[in-house]
Amino acid sequence: MKEKVLNTFKHSAVYSLGNIALKGMGIITLPIYLNYLTKAEVGTFGLLDITINIISEVLILGQANSIILFENKKDYEVKRSSVFFTITSFVILINIIFILIAEFFGVSLLSLSKGTRDLTTYLHFIIYISLIRVLNNLFMNKLRAEERSKFFTVLTFIKILVFISLIFYTVVHLNLSIAGILYSYLISELIVLIIILPGMISKMKPVFEKDALKEALRFGTPLIFTSVGILILNLSDRYLINLYLNLEEVGTYDIAYRIAGIVNMFLILPFNQAMLPSAFKEYNNPESRRYLSKLMTYMCFVTIWGGLAISVFSEEIILILGNKNYVAANIYIPFIVLAYVLSAMRNVASNGLLFAEKTFIVALITILAGLLNIILNILLIPVYGTIAAAYTTLISFAVFYIITYLTANRYYKIDYENMKILKLIVLGVVLFVAQGFLVIEPFTLQLFLKLITVVLFPFLLYITGFYEKIELDTIIAGIKKMKSPAQLIKSLLNK
Repeated sequence: MKEKVLNTFKHSAVYSLGNIALKGMGIITLPIYLNYLTKAEVGTFGLLDITINIISEVLILGQANSIILFENKKDYEVKRSSVFFTITSFVILINIIFILIAEFFGVSLLSLSKGTRDLTTYLHFIIYISLIRVLNNLFMNKLRAEERSKFFTVLTFIKILVFISLIFYTVVHLNLSIAGILYSYLISELIVLIIILPGMISKMKPVFEKDALKEALRFGTPLIFTSVGILILNLSDRYLINLYLNLEEVGTYDIAYRIAGIVNMFLILPFNQAMLPSAFKEYNNPESRRYLSKLMTYMCFVTIWGGLAISVFSEEIILILGNKNYVAANIYIPFIVLAYVLSAMRNVASNGLLFAEKTFIVALITILAGLLNIILNILLIPVYGTIAAAYTTLISFAVFYIITYLTANRYYKIDYENMKILKLIVLGVVLFVAQGFLVIEPFTLQLFLKLITVVLFPFLLYITGFYEKIELDTIIAGIKKMKSPAQLIKSLLNK
């Protein structure tokens, strides 16, 4: 098991470099959004970002994961090139049909709702950014399937550097506001596509595999609803806040989501990118159940600790970014952070359903969770305001995880360390609530006490009996002889 865990964390570490850079991009550009856009424009941009993400997830047809599946199917080992050609060609065909429909009917469709009416001016950006992003996501998942994490990360860095350069030029220098951000998105995605396309074409054999396409669609099509359902869980509240309140509230809430998303970018996303290809390779191995169980525990440990740090210092992070008008966003951040943690737990738990190729069940659970979120938001936002969106997001993701966990264990039982995970969550919540009472002068002392609160987290876990003896022995021995944190991690994984 140690080799598999080490390999997963090795690729996760490489992916995390790109994701840390992506979040760095967000940190660099966020002050520009806060200071060069009005609150309403931040809200509009948030809605545009959501719309592009949803369209991209629909138009990829769930085939990103199909590529990973076929890369590891022995029945198609000699047909990988033709299967890749078949999947890519079909996705492109569907995207061409979408472009034609959007060009003729897009404005009318966006005008149907107050929540999307403000987006009609940017229709062509929505269409073509979505198209290029679909192709890039498809090809980047091919790199993931081949575990080419280094090239994946290099492309991510290229995209980031181009995007940041363009943001400074278009928004700060030319003062193009939202249009400047969208031009930056479009050009940075296009440059990545130009770089990656020749290599992807070389991996295609122009033979149409009808049976493979049927299997790919059977596996991938339900994942369209899964992806859209997850986006609904994460993003639909912005549309409803705009519908019942205003774009200024959308802007504040969107900033809260972007700051809470640091946990997702730094910790959760790189873990997920590395886990899925590795898990698919090993799921027939009896050791894989123990492997996935420990991954769940360690993932929760890291994400809850990181989430605690973001939540405790949320107000300071907003102020550092340079605009006190958004300080109200810190109220929503802890709820969104915990929702992200539950989402990450759901990702691990859903592996059992993916192994059994029960993607339609994954889709059904996701859509139901998304509908629950929408219904709760419709009922509560008009009464309680924006804070209701944060509450309902947390509730929906908790229900999402519990149902996924119980259902997946019927098809592929994994004995997760549920008591340890519960200890992590409870301790994280207790520490966050406790530090909320630390309103002390001077301000530097309050910051110090907040830092102590975060640092105490792993030590207080010891009191609860969280660590196994072998883990404690490994940590102690590693600390005694380690020359760097990397050595300690390697020592832990080798046990």
